[in-house]
Amino acid sequence: MESFVVGASSAWQASRAAGLVSFALLWASVIWGILVSSKPFSSKISRAAILDWHRILSTAALAFAGIHAGVLMLDSHAGYGAADLLVPFAAEDSPVATAMGVVAFELGMAIAVSFRLRKYLGMRAWRALHLLAYPVFVLALAHFIAIGTEAKRAYVFVLALSSAFSVLFASAFRVIYRVGDERSTTARRAATVDGE
Repeated sequence: MESFVVGASSAWQASRAAGLVSFALLWASVIWGILVSSKPFSSKISRAAILDWHRILSTAALAFAGIHAGVLMLDSHAGYGAADLLVPFAAEDSPVATAMGVVAFELGMAIAVSFRLRKYLGMRAWRALHLLAYPVFVLALAHFIAIGTEAKRAYVFVLALSSAFSVLFASAFRVIYRVGDERSTTARRAATVDGE
């Protein structure tokens, strides 16, 4: 495959591949979360299946992000240490772009941990915390475009932007559907009160 650099270390290649897979899984998790939390979709699939698949996708995205960073530390040419990949802005090479990836991963971990703490946090706090998935996606996308070797290829860049537009479209669909659903619920309640 031409996109893999001849002569590059195996660790570098593995890190790049894991980063791409992580981003694809994150995108799928965000899209799945948006669409299945919308009534037209959530009524077609069992709630348990919805949550299971959402959790599987997000956990896999985090696992591949961990592999992406962990394997990068094995590449002596890249020169990243643990602090560079755990502390935002600690990396000497591309500190802002690296920090976007670090913060995306750490916020993603916070969201993942919140699944287990949902009953202690309460639904309102958990949902508010869960909204961090949007900044996680934006930060991961910005990290990918700013520092990702593959993003310099036109077709990969187009795919990255397509993922952003699909998240925007799905979010708009959810908001529009929710507003319409709330209006019809309000109208039904008003009709019930008037009919009494």
